[in-house]
Amino acid sequence: MNDHSPIDLLIHISTPPTLDLEPLELGMACAAFDQQVAFVFSNDGLQWLDQQQHPRRPNGKSAIKLLNALAMYDCDQLYYLAGQDLPQDMLTTVKAINTEQLQQLSNNSKHQLSF
Repeated sequence: MNDHSPIDLLIHISTPPTLDLEPLELGMACAAFDQQVAFVFSNDGLQWLDQQQHPRRPNGKSAIKLLNALAMYDCDQLYYLAGQDLPQDMLTTVKAINTEQLQQLSNNSKHQLSF
């Protein structure tokens, strides 16, 4: 984690995926306009990182496909809060952070949203 680069938007996801994938789509939209976006997953939000998940609606997008597409938007700051039960087949591009690092990330963020 780079402690010195400012984050325009920190999106903390602690709820499971729903039919609509708004947190990821919001992050992608902001990144498309050159905003620096970081994501943190914790608690039930760790379910977003399960590579075996399927779309929640017929012909819908899956969270894992959107997570994999974040790199195309230069969204490479994906973190999970360490010390929790992780999905067995978890996305490998997500890095662990502890509560102190989460606080630093939060302090370096201009805006924060929680889902």
